[in-house]
Amino acid sequence: VRDAARILVALAERTHEGGHSGYGGHNVVNVGTGISTSIRDFVESLVQASSYRGAVSWRPDKPKGVGRKVMNVSTLSKWGLVADTSLLFGLLQAAMWERERFEK
Repeated sequence: VRDAARILVALAERTHEGGHSGYGGHNVVNVGTGISTSIRDFVESLVQASSYRGAVSWRPDKPKGVGRKVMNVSTLSKWGLVADTSLLFGLLQAAMWERERFEK
């Protein structure tokens, strides 16, 4: 979330300063890390971040998920804007924030 917020603010500031899209007329920009994550890796990271103690069951008779889709973040990179928070770290931050909310 912090990466997205930081990048969106930078884009808005640049657009505001120029009075128009300050990024070469681009109206759509992908915000992401550009790293592909499988469903299994995502679930394993989610389990680790949430301290889940139960079992995860996989259905081998079902498709293994969608084909790999990775956001093209070359435009962001060209502008020096990088989302560098890893999936696991982002999930850990979200889990800590959620725990703090429920402990109050």
